[in-house]
Amino acid sequence: MDLNDVTELLDNPLVSGIFLVALLVLAYYFAYSLWTYVFTVFLTYFVADMVVKLILAGGGGIFQFRPFGTETQSHGHALLIFACVIIFSAFVSVWATDFITKNIIMNSADLSSVVIPIAVIVFLVFVNMHVTYLKR
Repeated sequence: MDLNDVTELLDNPLVSGIFLVALLVLAYYFAYSLWTYVFTVFLTYFVADMVVKLILAGGGGIFQFRPFGTETQSHGHALLIFACVIIFSAFVSVWATDFITKNIIMNSADLSSVVIPIAVIVFLVFVNMHVTYLKR
């Protein structure tokens, strides 16, 4: 099996997902601090993107904050709102990562307690990518 065969295998999203889960499980066991950063990044991206999709709207030069209705926000207000969403998402993600690692993964000795949260976040990132970029 050469690099071209591996590349062809990774064309399949299921194989790529399994590969990514395997890499993250290995990182968990051999480079825990790296795993924590990567897991937090995935979770932060997912949470931030979902929050943005739920409460922000716009395009074509306008920005709307859905809790304020359809009122167009100035670009300065848009920047402040967007920054707050990113900061909120980062805090939620760091809290969630801490909760998952301390209460789910560390309190169980079996491999499934590591694989399941990793598989869930990889699946959520895949679904997000599919809905955002691949959905027709």
